[in-house]
Amino acid sequence: MWEKFLVNCTYNAVSAMGQISYGEMVKNPQTLNLLNDLRDECLLVAHALAIPLSQERAAELNQQIAQGMAQQKSSMAQDLMKGRQTEIDYLNGYLVREAQRLGLSLPKNEVVCALIKMLEHKNNAS
Repeated sequence: MWEKFLVNCTYNAVSAMGQISYGEMVKNPQTLNLLNDLRDECLLVAHALAIPLSQERAAELNQQIAQGMAQQKSSMAQDLMKGRQTEIDYLNGYLVREAQRLGLSLPKNEVVCALIKMLEHKNNAS
């Protein structure tokens, strides 16, 4: 379950903000760095909760998504395109809340949550 959660927290919001596919995201070095930072922050929480998920496995999972679903955009991207609320509160938002409970800081995930919330608000105001 945490493997899928990690992949969703890594890819979904970035795909939504850029309205780009998984494969396109990894072609840009700065975006790839952001994806890796989001992944590593997710791993901080996983390890604090004693969830056995290695950085190597997490990197492998993310690579599988980028290659195996290269043309796909996240459901969060589709939600934003259609003016719907996203699942950000249940993905990166949950991760940030859990990190706060554990005394951890996830600055990249916090920014991603804020940006998605901004886009949701923009859609609702239109």
